Amino acid sequence: MPKINWREHLSTILDLIFPPTCLACKKSGSYLCANCVKLLPAANKTAENYSAIFAYQHPVVKHAIHLLKYRGGKILARDLAKLLHQHLNLEQNSEKFLVIPIPSSKNREKKRGYNQARELARELVKLAPEKLELGENILVKVKDTVSQVKTKSKTERLENLRDAFAILENQNQIMREKITNQQIILLDDVITTGATMNEARKVLIEAGTRNVLALALARG
Repeated sequence: MPKINWREHLSTILDLIFPPTCLACKKSGSYLCANCVKLLPAANKTAENYSAIFAYQHPVVKHAIHLLKYRGGKILARDLAKLLHQHLNLEQNSEKFLVIPIPSSKNREKKRGYNQARELARELVKLAPEKLELGENILVKVKDTVSQVKTKSKTERLENLRDAFAILENQNQIMREKITNQQIILLDDVITTGATMNEARKVLIEAGTRNVLALALARG
């Protein structure tokens, strides 16, 4: 019998009892209404194959991501996934992408009750199943790292994440075959220094992936 995630169920119930309101203007209907989204600052241009929508330092963006991380409501993940979908503009690409969320360590996910990147990935794939496929059990975190926020320098961040990710061990060959020559969207909530994305991307490229787009809601 699958384990019931009571925190996730409670969050869903609360979303239904207390319908979402825009975090900026308080208009009911969604956590970020279309008018307020237009007013949010865009992320600074990142390197090739790295993409983010908003600048993280804006208080509304920061609040939305904080809620996603620590409340994890389905409706919040759904609303934010819609923005990711619009940003991707998939109509311009004829190929199908495999969406892989940045994994959490087992300890962190157990403590939080969910992985916010996985919630975003699930909701994003629902919006374009003909263009996107979910790959949530391919990449795993094998090292329980210190939060990147607590590291002081670029060198420390890189060392903290060294060898932190791997292809799922008990299905290694199956997973490698799935990602060989595949186009992948590697998804997280925030890109700060890029160290997390770089380390995860390296593992996928070494396993035979053709191309990896690192995508996030915000750039720190």
